[in-house]
Amino acid sequence: MQEITFWLNIERALYKIQEQMSSPEVTLTLEALKLGKRFHATISFDSDTGLKEALDKVKNYNILMKDFPMHDLLSANDLPKIKNSITIIFNHLKRVRNTRYPVNRILRFIEAISRDLDAQMMKVYYFDNQRMRKKNTFSYL
Repeated sequence: MQEITFWLNIERALYKIQEQMSSPEVTLTLEALKLGKRFHATISFDSDTGLKEALDKVKNYNILMKDFPMHDLLSANDLPKIKNSITIIFNHLKRVRNTRYPVNRILRFIEAISRDLDAQMMKVYYFDNQRMRKKNTFSYL
């Protein structure tokens, strides 16, 4: 879940930076530098930020991250719902083919999903186990 949130937040932050860079204040400053024949400062400002490349990279990664069905797994309260959510997650993971998402990161991402799956299955098992104990306790009375 942290990986998904991270990339979505990075995209939002980069868009805010892009918005600030195109603000009237920055535009006026760059125009003043151009009129003052400070071309080196204006050219390096555009090329040194790396904003366009970073935004392209994040957009590409977010092909996978946007609408990731992790909430289905985390809200599942029985095994059939968990099974269904895992099917949906693996179908969604097929989108990785359309991205340049690094293989080592996708492996760590899948490991994190596995940990969340384990935790959710333990919750369901514990809840079902508790419910069965209460049912058996009441049946003896």
